[in-house]
Amino acid sequence: MTRNEQLDLSQLNPEQHAAVTHGAGPLLIVAGPGSGKTRVITHRIAWLIREQGVDPGRILAVTFTRRAAHEMQGRLTHLVGGLPAQQMWLGTFHHLCVRMLRMRPMLAEIPNRFTILDQDDQRQVVRRATANLRLDPRVFLPKETLKEISSHKRLRLTPTMFADQAQTEYDSTVARIWEAYEAENHAAGALDFDDVLIVGYRLLAGPASARLFHKKFLHTLVDEFQDVDDLQYDLMRGWSAGSGNVTVVGDPDQAIYSWRGAGAHMIDQFREDHTTLTEIELNTNYRSTQQILDVANAVMLSSPGRKPRELTAISPPGEKPRLDQLRNEGDEARYIADQILMPENSASHRPSEILVLYRTHAQSRPVEEALIRASVSYRIIGAPRFYEREEIRDLIAYLRLVWNPAEHAAFLRIVNTPRRGVGKRSLLALTQWAAEHDRSLMEAARFAIDRDASSVSPPTVSRRAANGLRRFLDVIDQAREIQERQPLDAALKYIIDEIRVHEHILHLHPSDANDRWENIQELLSVAARYADMPPGTSLEAFLTDIALFTEVREGQPDEVESVTLATIHRAKGLEFPAVFVIGCEDGLLPHSRSIAEDKTDRVEEERRLLYVAITRAERFLYLTHTLIRANAGPARIREPSSFLTEVPDTVLTITTSNAHSVGSEMASRRPFQPMRGDDQSDVARPGDQVTHQAFGNGVVLAVKPLDGDAEIIVQFETVGMKHLRASLALLQKS
Repeated sequence: MTRNEQLDLSQLNPEQHAAVTHGAGPLLIVAGPGSGKTRVITHRIAWLIREQGVDPGRILAVTFTRRAAHEMQGRLTHLVGGLPAQQMWLGTFHHLCVRMLRMRPMLAEIPNRFTILDQDDQRQVVRRATANLRLDPRVFLPKETLKEISSHKRLRLTPTMFADQAQTEYDSTVARIWEAYEAENHAAGALDFDDVLIVGYRLLAGPASARLFHKKFLHTLVDEFQDVDDLQYDLMRGWSAGSGNVTVVGDPDQAIYSWRGAGAHMIDQFREDHTTLTEIELNTNYRSTQQILDVANAVMLSSPGRKPRELTAISPPGEKPRLDQLRNEGDEARYIADQILMPENSASHRPSEILVLYRTHAQSRPVEEALIRASVSYRIIGAPRFYEREEIRDLIAYLRLVWNPAEHAAFLRIVNTPRRGVGKRSLLALTQWAAEHDRSLMEAARFAIDRDASSVSPPTVSRRAANGLRRFLDVIDQAREIQERQPLDAALKYIIDEIRVHEHILHLHPSDANDRWENIQELLSVAARYADMPPGTSLEAFLTDIALFTEVREGQPDEVESVTLATIHRAKGLEFPAVFVIGCEDGLLPHSRSIAEDKTDRVEEERRLLYVAITRAERFLYLTHTLIRANAGPARIREPSSFLTEVPDTVLTITTSNAHSVGSEMASRRPFQPMRGDDQSDVARPGDQVTHQAFGNGVVLAVKPLDGDAEIIVQFETVGMKHLRASLALLQKS
């Protein structure tokens, strides 16, 4: 485009056009999902440059990700040309602050050649500070200590201020580490990521530099405004203070990051601080069908205190979204795989066009297994695959060592997890002794702690290591005895309790301990599926199945034709033709933690999460919930999400579990329901002809109450008598 060409605004709708051509003064654009906000921002910038003659170097635009900045840069290059697009101040808050600091380091009171520490650099500094203060690195872990420091830095506290308000010895010690951390960074002329924003704000607040930067920017624009925190808000105010020309684009219905200090309250704050603002709503949606938007609108309609507004689709009408009730999480996962594999859906449900969303990471496990069984490739955004997660790998290593005491890799992974005082020297002694005597590391450990039991010269380990090895061997030996006499999940639960896994992850990973604990509970649920196998044989089957899943998945690289899996928090910015939102149940969405807190704002954020998930869908939307779910604990009866009970039946196609039982060949058979107290009306009765997915056909001999569930005794034609738990056996009437 040459400078003499007029900017084409003919493709904008009236609201978009009004936003793009807004003159001077503050502007709030409330932009619903799929409403073309990126087009509006880029066209507004182009309009300012081409139609209003604003110097590109005097325009500052903030995005929340580098990817968004790159996309905006590309669009602006097309609209105004490469040079004007490059002259703009465009990027993330961090990028723009660094650019300021590079311009005026002396005014910011930092060295001309300051460096920026990455996360690994920061952890190394914390490790040195911890060592110099002679603190236990197992208590003050670098990753978690840095999170403590960062959270208080963003509140504009100093180490001294934090120390003055500390209420625990731990906080006081973190303040000392923080002080040492700051001292080393200052001496090295280094800034961490938080410093970049804090020093950037200090630069804007200083009299001399404030005059410079206040005069510099004629227009400031901020995208995803509902995601800013207090510090970022103050940076925006500093950049726009000289002109008052500030445009913010946000959506209070997509505010899902309150735990970062962000939220819809920032939009309210902007209204309070700019009483003369112009507010424009963008409610025309270019992404989804009206049928999908009807569900999204209905979900948000009952949100207390929300200003009424509805999204309207520009796309042609589509299929009515589905709400499918499945038997359990296994059926739910197989249902997704079936939808991909059904021939009539092959054109519109290619794997690369499918997004599966869930509230917690633990929910990915059954979906991963179902996709692997169906030979469908997949990728997970923002997390390892279930069986590759650290806490899961640790527990599987325990079970592998229970099954095979000679396994070298499993021993090395867990002998000091959690820490038992088995240091590098002791491990080296065990390893060398095992190699010299052609023995396993487990045998080496037994010789090390029972030095008088053999004439063979034992490996030499410290007394502390010997005590730790003794505790470790006791856990493995006891777990082996349990799994030979009891169901597999009993042995796994013993390990979890005995090594205090919950305390371990709370200490090592306090910021995501809940997610990790839910993963562990999910692993227990997997182990419980082997409860109907004879004790002593289930562990081998369990480990074999996991190994096969891993082996199959390693042969399926993340290629283009892959289903995408993600938590809803990772879904912002995504859009797919077909979206599955699974686990739409009270306890998951809204999550049990938000319900337990009994705070309206927490529950309403869960509502907004569902809204964000629904509005990722372009043409097809599938919502699912289960009758029972063993996710994050034992199998329990589940109720559909209270958010969905507010959605009229007229906007959803609702199906029950009868339509989607295990395997299409069983679609017409009624699955058993778990017991509800003393009510056994839905549980099998003696004499019933039944089918089990693994054991085949059989006859029910007896049904007994069992801890709110039922034990069903079945005589199978091929494998004989089995004692099964009703909620897990998935028996079907023949």
